[in-house]
Amino acid sequence: MNGSIMQTPFKQSAEAGQSLVAFKGATVRVPLAGGSHTEIIASLNAVFAEPFVTQKSQEKTLSL
Repeated sequence: MNGSIMQTPFKQSAEAGQSLVAFKGATVRVPLAGGSHTEIIASLNAVFAEPFVTQKSQEKTLSL
């Protein structure tokens, strides 16, 4: 955020039993001097979900 005019820090926290699984949002293309451009974050949200718990599979050996 160095050099930006508007700086908006944010903080996301998961509720009990939830984990942060992804971010979703949108960017905006901003033209710069000299004909180039940059992308800035227009919106950013966190996506939470219950953590996936792997269960140990029960293997059985069959005797013939």
